[in-house]
Amino acid sequence: MSERFISLNCANCGAKLDVFDGMEGFACGHCGAEMLVQRRGGTVVLKAVTEGDRRLALGTDQMAADLTLARLKQESNELSEGLQKLVDAKSGVASGSKNVGCVGYCSGITGALILYAAFHARGGYVDPTRAFIVCFVGLALICFCIYCYSALSRRKGREQRIETQIVEKQAELDEVKERIAQYRRTLDQIK
Repeated sequence: MSERFISLNCANCGAKLDVFDGMEGFACGHCGAEMLVQRRGGTVVLKAVTEGDRRLALGTDQMAADLTLARLKQESNELSEGLQKLVDAKSGVASGSKNVGCVGYCSGITGALILYAAFHARGGYVDPTRAFIVCFVGLALICFCIYCYSALSRRKGREQRIETQIVEKQAELDEVKERIAQYRRTLDQIK
C-alpha cells in the first residue's frame, strides 16, 4: 500500500516538492532549506524554518530537558531515601531475628532440663506441688521456645520480602540515574 502525497512548492526557492502523509519536516532537495509541514483544517502548507525558529526550538528543548532533569533528580533522591529506609528496616529485622533465635533456643534447652530434673529427681521422693510447678515452668519455657521459632520464621519471611523490595528499588534507582545521564548528554548537545 503506497502512501498518499501532495505536491507543494518550496517556500524558499519555489521548486516542486512531494509531501507525504506523516511528514512533519524535511529539507528541500533543490535549495536545502529546512521546511515544516503545517496541517490545519484539511489544508497543508510548507513553512521555511528560520534561524529564529531554530533558536526557539533549541531554547524550548533545553528548558524541557532542564525541567525533566530536575524532576529526575528529585525522583532519584526519593528513591535513594526509600532504599535507605529499606536497608535500615532489613538491618533491624536481621538483628532482631538473632536475638529472638538465641532467647528461644536457650529457653527451650532450659525448659527441657527442668522437665528432666523434675522426672529424674534424686533421693526418691518428689513433692507433687513442686513437681507440678517445675513441670509448668519447663513447659512454659518450651512453649516460649516454639513461639520464638515461629517469630523467627515470620521475621525471615519479612527479611526476604524487604530484600526483594531493595532489589526492585535499586533497579528503579539505576534506571533513573541512567535517564539523568541521558538527559545530561542531551543538554550538552543542545549547548
